[in-house]
Amino acid sequence: MILVTGTKRSGTSLWMQLLKAAEVPVLGVEFPSVWGTSIREANPGGFYESKLRSGIYYATNPDPVTGRFVPPRETRTHAAKVFIPGMVRTDLAYMNRVVCTIRHWRDYGPSMARLNDLEDRYFLGTKGAEFVEARRVRRAQIPRHIEWFMEYYELLRDVSVRRYPMRVVAYERLLAEPEPVLTSVFGWLGVTNVEAAIPLVKPRKGGHGTGPMPEGLTAERADAFEHLWRVFYEEQPLTPEFIASLDAIHRALEEEFGTLSRDRQVDDAVDFDR
Repeated sequence: MILVTGTKRSGTSLWMQLLKAAEVPVLGVEFPSVWGTSIREANPGGFYESKLRSGIYYATNPDPVTGRFVPPRETRTHAAKVFIPGMVRTDLAYMNRVVCTIRHWRDYGPSMARLNDLEDRYFLGTKGAEFVEARRVRRAQIPRHIEWFMEYYELLRDVSVRRYPMRVVAYERLLAEPEPVLTSVFGWLGVTNVEAAIPLVKPRKGGHGTGPMPEGLTAERADAFEHLWRVFYEEQPLTPEFIASLDAIHRALEEEFGTLSRDRQVDDAVDFDR
């Protein structure tokens, strides 16, 4: 299967739209659940998500409600979105090709805040203030920039152990140079209809990393986060020395935030059965 991964708000939906435009069969719907009403504004082109976004493994496949099973051999040319926490749970049989998108770490938090505001306004009217407040408390457990780092670190560690084929593409690079990026990635995927996908990308140069610097973030960690994003934006190799520095930061964050960094749930109160 062609798996599209990354953090939330990193460009995963855009990649799903691009693959669909290129006539790749996609697993997932444009607006799951109530999203066509609640958060359409965050992504008018559609999200194309399913329960598989939490991982393709025993808890999601077969579907615990419908019993539907996604067979690996018959879906090798299909595309599905699986967020990073789900990737580390996904069975290796489904990892034919993986496209990972990474957005600048300073822009991730503000983008998530805008999405959460849309969700909160919707749930305030449908479920009430107590429900909304519980969601806000849950989000505050770990800062967004730390979440960004921990997720990409876990993905890099997973791919280094299980060695599935993966391409990491900076979201900002895709927006700046859609034609060469899509031609290269689609060629690697074996997808031929790149001409149909290119017009969906609205080119934009610059403007990345404009979000506020998180409070309390040390210069050392900020430099490491910036380096991690820039490695993929500039298509540089990950050196052993830099990997060692990421390992050290990860160990420190694990001690600081404990199991919150590992146990955070990806679905965040979304009910796909509604």
